[in-house]
Amino acid sequence: METFFESLTEILAVILSLGLPIVAIIGGCIIAIKKKQRETELRKFIAEQNLDPERIKLLVEKPKKKGQSFGMLRWGLILIGLGLGAVVNTLLNLQPQGNIKYGIVLASCAGIGMLVSFIIEQNMKKGKEEQEDKEQQ
Repeated sequence: METFFESLTEILAVILSLGLPIVAIIGGCIIAIKKKQRETELRKFIAEQNLDPERIKLLVEKPKKKGQSFGMLRWGLILIGLGLGAVVNTLLNLQPQGNIKYGIVLASCAGIGMLVSFIIEQNMKKGKEEQEDKEQQ
């Protein structure tokens, strides 16, 4: 019975390691083709309607998502919390369930990286806003 499950896991490993990248590549190609089709349809529509430049900007511009950088902050703090939990766990000599210390250390370092990314994004936004204010004056 063990040999059946061992061979089954080997077969599944091969199928997934070869199949998932192929599916991802095909899906990416389909998405790129659909995007090009939408762009050509939009250009045809603009040419047929003889629209003014301001309406074209409204059609072409992507809406800005607000609060996107706060998601980065949230995940950064969550992962740093996981890392601090691992530190406390090590200091108290508690035995973890399984060998997850390596993953938690990686998660905390990733959290620090996300936090640094958030700080950089905020500084860049402030710099852009200050530049726009100076240009308007």
